[in-house]
Amino acid sequence: MRHMWSNKIVLAAALLVGISAQLIPHLISGREPDTEAMFWVFGSFPAMIIASGILGFIAPSHPTLWAIAIMLGDFVIGLLTAQGGLNLLPIGLLLYAVYAILYILAGHVGAFICRRVNKADNGSEKRNL
Repeated sequence: MRHMWSNKIVLAAALLVGISAQLIPHLISGREPDTEAMFWVFGSFPAMIIASGILGFIAPSHPTLWAIAIMLGDFVIGLLTAQGGLNLLPIGLLLYAVYAILYILAGHVGAFICRRVNKADNGSEKRNL
């Protein structure tokens, strides 16, 4: 099973996931911070972890890059839609560092699964010949 995904396409998909994960709760909540946070924690955050794993599986060559691209899209839109100034930015950066560990871990798990599947497929092809 070979994957023919271009790195540019996967990078664009990762950025799109991060952007949409921040924008969708923002638009659904009507700019109410409590509701927006609930949508992000229970919807966007798990979706970004899952997307990082899927992108790691689709393109296992750079799973850390895909995770960072997801975070970058999320972070930039978060900065642009921030209410009340940037006085909590240092704490937010620390939280993004913790989230990075989860996203990168999910991406590497996806890449590991892809490599195992490819290794199993290569072994079965050799036996069939």
